[in-house]
Amino acid sequence: MSPSQETIKGEASHISQEGDVQHEDGIVFALNLISSIMLPLTVRSAVELDIFDILAQEGKDAKLSANDIAFKIGSKNREAPTMLNRLLRLLASHSMLYCSLSEDRQGLTSPQMLYSLAPWILHDWSDEHCLKLLKNCHKAIPNDGKVIVVDSIIPILPESTMVAKTGFQADLMMMAQNPGGKERTKDEFMELALGSGFSDIKFACYFSGFWVMEFIK
Repeated sequence: MSPSQETIKGEASHISQEGDVQHEDGIVFALNLISSIMLPLTVRSAVELDIFDILAQEGKDAKLSANDIAFKIGSKNREAPTMLNRLLRLLASHSMLYCSLSEDRQGLTSPQMLYSLAPWILHDWSDEHCLKLLKNCHKAIPNDGKVIVVDSIIPILPESTMVAKTGFQADLMMMAQNPGGKERTKDEFMELALGSGFSDIKFACYFSGFWVMEFIK
């Protein structure tokens, strides 16, 4: 039997919707590429404003609002909390910070966004900074503890795979936007692990260009 007109129309509509989604995804991807420079610039601003240090000094489970952070920075700009919040939410969208909502509105019409530290990122930093960060982690965890690192790994020799190309492109972006930042090979991650006091590194699993690594104390 030949398909009915309703079936043909339904299949055509489904194909059209799939095409619309793919077209929309392509546009979003292109827009993301155009504005991708904003992330490294935002990270640099956060470092220069000592935002990560401010959160760390408040303790392990500290949650601060943009108002709290602006006060600790010492800014006298009335717009500082709003500007900081816009900066912080970009970092949170890239999992560089955690974000939650305050249940106590304190007379506000909407809940406050609260920020806290998230697991620490290596490819943004130089070897010197990574060693400092990892040594602090090594000191903080118990004797049978480990640090989980999720990052891309580039091959020692250039490869023509899409994953390798993406890694090398990200490496150039790190070089251009984050002084000292770079993508690393397995051997370079091993050097960071051993150099910061860890006894070994386990490359646990791989997904979509990223490795889950365990730095074992």
